[in-house]
Amino acid sequence: MKYLEALRLAVSFLTQIPIASSKELSKETWARSTYFFTCVGFIYGITNILIYIISSKLNWDKDLSIWIIISGNILLSASLHLDGWMDCFDAFGSKSKTREDILRILKDSRSGAFAVIAAIIIIGLQFLSLRLINSTTLIMVLFFAPVLARFMMFLILLAQNPSKQEGSLIYFLERFSPLKAITLNSLFLIIGLTLLNQYWNIGFFIKLTLVLLLGYTWGLFLKHKLQAHNGDSLGSILVFTETAWFFLFAVCP
Repeated sequence: MKYLEALRLAVSFLTQIPIASSKELSKETWARSTYFFTCVGFIYGITNILIYIISSKLNWDKDLSIWIIISGNILLSASLHLDGWMDCFDAFGSKSKTREDILRILKDSRSGAFAVIAAIIIIGLQFLSLRLINSTTLIMVLFFAPVLARFMMFLILLAQNPSKQEGSLIYFLERFSPLKAITLNSLFLIIGLTLLNQYWNIGFFIKLTLVLLLGYTWGLFLKHKLQAHNGDSLGSILVFTETAWFFLFAVCP
């Protein structure tokens, strides 16, 4: 029951699906919700596939289907992750050099020019990448990208030092059990990979390795800038990882 409550919290936190308990949740429940971050990716992946299949049955143009999928992901997350991507570029694009100034900009609810440009670039790159992928491979790419991206976000969170953490992420880390978190998130990733066994080849695993390395490198860069991750940087890592997955399958079929 305690794990079911944690799963419900993870779904509610990472999506717009309001299934978390209305009562005040314990620190243990917040920590356990991290065990299911990768699992939540399946909700996005299945939604992507359903949209693509339905639009194909209705003979909609592929470009339209891709736009609906990208928009659907943004709406399902209430723009939580895209907002993190935009905020990071707003902060790093400013003339501010100190960590305090960067964090102040990250907390600002307004979007500056750098944020808008970053959003246009990343959404445009996702769209162009997806339209270059053939239909058979596209289903796999759309399904697995959200799973892989949330696993990457979990890995970055796992590397955090709770004693140095500030803001909302402290709720996830105070009663955090790394062993259980690694076991369950890895299990969900393996399940996702197993479902895609027909796509397994050397190229697939090379792309998978590259995306993990690129995502982790982006995470290290953000940590260097911020000294400790926050919700915005984790959202940025998620968006970066998904886009890298799309891009690699577009340029290396």
